[in-house]
Amino acid sequence: GKKGWKRPLLFVQFAGVAFICGLMYVVMAQYNYVKDKDMGYNPQRVAIGSIYFGGEEESGPALQFFRGLPYVEEVSSAVSTPVWSYSGSMIEGEGGQSLFSTRFSYALEDYFKMMGMTMKEGRPARASDEIVVNEAFAERMRWGDKALNHPLRAEGRNLKVVGVLKNFHIGSFYQPQDVIMFGYTRTFGNTVHVRLKEPFAENLRRLNKDVSEAYPDKTVDFYSMEDQILNKYNPVRVFSNATILAALTMFFVMLMGLIGYTTDEVRRRSKEIAIRKVNGAESLGILELLSKDVLYVAAPAVIIGIISAAYINGMWMEQFAEQVPLSWPVYILIALVILLLIVACVIWKSWRIANENPVNSIKSE
Repeated sequence: GKKGWKRPLLFVQFAGVAFICGLMYVVMAQYNYVKDKDMGYNPQRVAIGSIYFGGEEESGPALQFFRGLPYVEEVSSAVSTPVWSYSGSMIEGEGGQSLFSTRFSYALEDYFKMMGMTMKEGRPARASDEIVVNEAFAERMRWGDKALNHPLRAEGRNLKVVGVLKNFHIGSFYQPQDVIMFGYTRTFGNTVHVRLKEPFAENLRRLNKDVSEAYPDKTVDFYSMEDQILNKYNPVRVFSNATILAALTMFFVMLMGLIGYTTDEVRRRSKEIAIRKVNGAESLGILELLSKDVLYVAAPAVIIGIISAAYINGMWMEQFAEQVPLSWPVYILIALVILLLIVACVIWKSWRIANENPVNSIKSE
């Protein structure tokens, strides 16, 4: 009948459940947010692989080979891919001073269309002295709406901007939006991007087999672009699964403790409840009495757990440049759901004694 150890233990269990549930929700929400967020290009059914064909004499027939494969929908190439990031290049000012470092790549003219990147204005580069920049680059240079035909000094050469791409994300959403420019190449190869028809997995195996047979002197493996993106968030996925498992474990531990506590209280106070009913107490009042007894412990514990979860979530989310939009109502809703489950458990275990004939409890005296 002593409550000195029971209530502190329940307090810890309630706070633990609230904390882990608050953590679990945010981790799951953030994982799904970065996994499904539009990156500014279309990685669906795209296979990427690094393969070098040399000059136009070899790269031209290689491009025709890929285009001739019956399961290939589109194909193009660039020096690298937004999933793997790009090399850097220093932008020079009019006086030759270094301004900032930008990501830099070369691509075929049809690369942007094939990748689903959107040209905000202008066109792809078609000559060695032409470049395409993204919106972040134009903003960094403070060009406003006058980026087209703007001269630029980079790579030791004088270049001209002929197109502006809408921003697409490089790498993953751990990193902020980066600046990038694309030069022109007519040579197919380096990082080959192939959009395959369905079924994707089967056609990806066929692609690797056909390429290895066609070019036995080259070592190349094509990978799913979507899988490469998801692999970057694998630690978040593992953490999300761990929080789900921890939340389920903590929830069942809390239920066992709560059921045990409520059962003891009902048994200990059965005579008191019977006397209250004899004196006119309603079943609803008895349930309210027992629920309040638990809520005095549960409410502050859940509040502390939720506040702790929000604090830890804030620190954990700092690793992401893009964060799922959250607000306090979400945490309040989680707290209310936990408290409702606690009350429902108490009512479930107390229902029989609250509705029992009080004579059955009193006659045993």
